[in-house]
Amino acid sequence: MSIHTAALLYAPKLDRGGVETHVLALMRHGAPAGYRWLIVAAASEPFAQRAMRLGARIVPWAPAHALDLRALRDLVRILRSESADLVHAHSPRAALLARAAARVAGIPAVVTVHVTSYDAVRGQNPGARLKRTLYRAAERAVNRVWPDPLIYCSFRIHAETIARGIASRRLACVIPNGIDLDVGGAPLPDLRSRLGTPHDATVLLGVGRLDPQKGFDLLLEAFRSLEPERGRVHLWLAGDGPDRRILEARVCALHLSPWVHFLGFRDDVPALLMSSDLFVLPSRFEAMPMALLEAMAAGRPAVVTDVGDNAELVGHGLAGLVVPPEDSRALAAALEALVRNPSRRAAFGLEAQRRSAAFRADRMARKVLHVYNEALHRR
Repeated sequence: MSIHTAALLYAPKLDRGGVETHVLALMRHGAPAGYRWLIVAAASEPFAQRAMRLGARIVPWAPAHALDLRALRDLVRILRSESADLVHAHSPRAALLARAAARVAGIPAVVTVHVTSYDAVRGQNPGARLKRTLYRAAERAVNRVWPDPLIYCSFRIHAETIARGIASRRLACVIPNGIDLDVGGAPLPDLRSRLGTPHDATVLLGVGRLDPQKGFDLLLEAFRSLEPERGRVHLWLAGDGPDRRILEARVCALHLSPWVHFLGFRDDVPALLMSSDLFVLPSRFEAMPMALLEAMAAGRPAVVTDVGDNAELVGHGLAGLVVPPEDSRALAAALEALVRNPSRRAAFGLEAQRRSAAFRADRMARKVLHVYNEALHRR
């Protein structure tokens, strides 16, 4: 069996998050299928260690922007010197450079769209709307000039992209995210004590980067309104990011410090899930979030915003409650409804675990490798 080298590109830095989980799962399940892995990206030490244990070679690469000609030159040199057979980009900034470098190096390119560039533009002012319009036009033009395979993690984003004419149905497919995580077992008996949380409290858990996308500022506003329940409801926020100080200051201003716990980056998210009662994802935009899939696999009910594939994942109310984005009142009402109803939480949790079985990492990897094989065959 011939061995092919796949160069996985990402910008900015690979550290912790959904894309990182996706890439590691792809490498874990793709190696036996005849692929070796080259990570072309800046990488944190924790990510680098995990990737190298899977046999990956890491070459640092950090483009300043999508039109960074120096980074393009460096990427062509890396692909040639490492004898890459295929390049696979995992972020909008990396995608344009990857596709250009692939043409120069004479190898196929594949792009996975985790989130679109225009979804990340915040605001409804004229400047934000114009920026989104320009980003959409740029993606449409690039996809027509360079008809490379596009993999979408989200059914909703794929459908919207096709409807807008940004990508062609012939070249764009959906491969849902997959998880490897086995979170079976019982909660750790001393975890709540270590986190300053009573054993009989109802614990809400949010997992993700502390930045505007994840909407944890809205979650704090919603949590504030749980006044009658506050003595027995605690909120754990697992993750870090640029908004941490802002969120901590907001907690102090709202006098919520005894009940809100900032946990920072954690390597024991499965234990946190098993020791919590309700998962909360109040994002402003998403595709198919890994954190939600992991919570479902742990049998946790969820309250999520109606962005990306969130509503589809929880069965539009079968495994959790769905609220509009940017609506802290609706979020508070959903949280209160489930805090007050343990039996409903239990029913949602059972359905969540059942539904999570459809999203396995090995299945995701097989489908991605099929796209690789077709691209190599066309070359």
